[in-house]
Amino acid sequence: MHNLRIPIEPYEGDLSGVADYLDGMNFQLLTQIAPYKNNNIWTALSLHGFGSNASDIFKPGFVDTKVEVDTQLQWTSLFNEPTMKPISEMISKLPCNFERIRFTKLVAGKIS
Repeated sequence: MHNLRIPIEPYEGDLSGVADYLDGMNFQLLTQIAPYKNNNIWTALSLHGFGSNASDIFKPGFVDTKVEVDTQLQWTSLFNEPTMKPISEMISKLPCNFERIRFTKLVAGKIS
């Protein structure tokens, strides 16, 4: 077994602007996917996924939904938002390819 380390410096900047910006966004309900099904306590936004909008949180063919999903992986409009620059900078330092990157939010006072 190999012990691999990725040399990434911790981010020490202020992320309160990112948090405030995300708090004002319209997160999409995750109700079609277990274990989130029928509990209405998890929501999400997409930073990288199958569509150009942050609300494009689903993967084609993964869930039975009426939502149309693009088949091409791409950065959403959220990635280029100036307020999200610290997140973009952190992600750009990761030496890997991405499928989906989402921000998820749990309703206050709930546990999963």
